[in-house]
Amino acid sequence: MSGLCRDCSNGGSSTVTPIDLNDWSVHLYPEIKNDCPGSTFGANWFVQDASGRRGDTVIQTLNGQQTMFCSPFNIFDPFFSDFDDGVTFTGQIKVEEPPTGETRDDDYFGFALGFNPGDELPDAADSRGADFILVDWKRDSQLYSNSCREDEPGEDDNCLRFPGYDPRGSNQPVEQCDPVRCQDVAGLPSDWNEATEGLAASQVLGLAHADLFWSHFSCPATDRSNEGDFSTGFIEELTRGETRGNTGWNYEQDRNKEWYDFRFDISRTRIRVYVDNCEVPEMTIRAEDLISRNRFNDGKFCFYNYSQENVRYKGFALEERCDPENARPPSPTPPPPPPAGKGKGKGKGKGGG
Repeated sequence: MSGLCRDCSNGGSSTVTPIDLNDWSVHLYPEIKNDCPGSTFGANWFVQDASGRRGDTVIQTLNGQQTMFCSPFNIFDPFFSDFDDGVTFTGQIKVEEPPTGETRDDDYFGFALGFNPGDELPDAADSRGADFILVDWKRDSQLYSNSCREDEPGEDDNCLRFPGYDPRGSNQPVEQCDPVRCQDVAGLPSDWNEATEGLAASQVLGLAHADLFWSHFSCPATDRSNEGDFSTGFIEELTRGETRGNTGWNYEQDRNKEWYDFRFDISRTRIRVYVDNCEVPEMTIRAEDLISRNRFNDGKFCFYNYSQENVRYKGFALEERCDPENARPPSPTPPPPPPAGKGKGKGKGKGGG
C-alpha cells in the first residue's frame, strides 16, 4: 500500500482504512466575474481507480478559483472513540507536467481541515460561521488581485473585477464595489496582494474573498472588533513550514522522486504535518494559537486547489491515533490470578464437603 508512515509505531493498535474518493463532493467559492483572458470558473475533479483500489486517485484539471474536494465524513467521526486520541491521514500528491509547448503553472494546492459544506456560499448563513484550517503550498511568489479595483498601469479596462459579493468582507451581494486600494490604508504594505512562495497554514474565518486566499492578508484592514461571529471573513496565517515555508513545490522532473508524501496527525488541540519525512514534522499547528478558540473545529477533510491545474491526489487512507503523543497508553497487563484456594469469592466454606 502506497503512502507515508502508514503503520503506527507507538505500541498501540491501529486500523488503516483506505479512502474511496468516489463518495467525496466538490465545493466552489463564488465566481469572480471579469473579462480577463484566461480567467476560469469551476473545477473538474476526476476520480479514477488505481493500484487495484476503487476511487484511489483524483485529479483536478482546471486552472480556476478556489475549490475543495471533501470527504463525506468528519475528521473525528470514523472511529467514534475518544476524539482527543487523534486520527492520521496519509497520501501522496504530484502536479502533472503540462503538454509539450505549454507553460508550467506555479499556483496553489493543499488541504482544508474542518471545512463544512456551506462555508463557501455567500448566501448561506453557515458561511458566516466558517472556521477551518487551510494548508496550502505555492510554487512561486506572485502579485495579483481578483478584487474590484482601479486599473493598474498598462491593464486593459475590461480587466476590472466585479465580484458577486463584497471583497471587503460584508458578505453582502453587490453589483459594483469601490476600488480596493490597500496602499491607501496606513501601515499596510504595498505588496498586500502577493502570494508568497512556500507552505503555510492559516485559519479561515467567515466567507473569505479570493484575494485573502491568495495573499493570506486581509485587505483593506478588517474591523476585528466582531471576531466573535466572524461575520466579515478573513484569513489569519498561523505558521509556515520549517524547511518549505519559503520554498515552493516542484514538478517531478525537477526533483528526485515522483510524488510528495503527506501525513497529517490531527487531534483537537494539535495538527502535525509531515512532507517526505515521517520523523520530523514540517509544521505544527497548535489550537492555542487560534483566534477565539482553543480547540480545532470538526468538519471535513478536503483537498484544495486555487489556480493550479492537473494536481493529482493518490492513495489516501486514515488511521486512528498514529501520533504517539496523542495515543492512549496500552492497557496495563492484568495481575496474575491468585493461587488456588487463597482467593476471595464464592466456594466451599470451611469444613464443607
